[in-house]
Amino acid sequence: MIAERYGLIGYPVSHSLSPAIFGAAFAALGMSASYDLYPIPPDHLAEGLKELLEGGVNGLNVTVPHKTAVVPLMRGLDESARLAGAVNTIVSGKSGVVGFNTDSGGFSDSLDALGVPDVMGGKVLVLGAGGAARAVGVSLAQRGASTIFLANRDPERARNLAAALQGHFSNLHLRVVGFGPEEIPAAAEGCVLCVQATSLGLMPGDPLPTDPAIFPRNCFLFDLVYGPKETPFVRRARELGYRAADGKEMLLRQGVRAFRLWFKREPPVEAMRGALFQVLGKKPMDQG
Repeated sequence: MIAERYGLIGYPVSHSLSPAIFGAAFAALGMSASYDLYPIPPDHLAEGLKELLEGGVNGLNVTVPHKTAVVPLMRGLDESARLAGAVNTIVSGKSGVVGFNTDSGGFSDSLDALGVPDVMGGKVLVLGAGGAARAVGVSLAQRGASTIFLANRDPERARNLAAALQGHFSNLHLRVVGFGPEEIPAAAEGCVLCVQATSLGLMPGDPLPTDPAIFPRNCFLFDLVYGPKETPFVRRARELGYRAADGKEMLLRQGVRAFRLWFKREPPVEAMRGALFQVLGKKPMDQG
């Protein structure tokens, strides 16, 4: 008999890998729990969330397009959600529903797991200015990066992100740049890390967000996009001899953090990683 119910809300959600990841964790620990997908249209979010919680769902992950829309529906917000301006994990308890965000922490954890150079006092370039870029910016600020360049084709969107981050991290040096042929190479000089936080690479035929060759040789290139194969950005970076990784480890680590929030215990990380790579049709050792 299933004792506890968890799941993911978003629209759509059929592509999600979370059921495999959490299912593997439940099986490894012999837990009586389930993880299901709950597609909720944007115009039905409040009603759909209420139905799930009143129907006995114990906790939820949240994906697009609901991460910001769900914020006012929470009884309380953890600091992680306030900094990110979004909720991706909901914990339901006796005092009501509390929203958390495990994206920033998951990104930070993935840096450690992948052996990314320390960003303390360093310079970082973030490509993109959406929700993923904000989560990355929060993490980098917390890790002590001295300067973050925010690059986006819409400078106004990047300026809005910079203002949001500056409001929480007054000592952080933020620079906004466009995607011009001179702007990105100038910003790349001296960077210890580049984070590719745009959607480029999700669709076949997408252009590279930028040429990896413009970065210093010791710069780590981190593409948040992931799939069964290396993204074109990661593949090109490795061909040139750079250390690079895609977003699978971040996906795993934000799930690990959600598990801890729900169950107050350590999850079986390797079982979860194995399930992730299995569903992607690739062995963990092939990640590089």
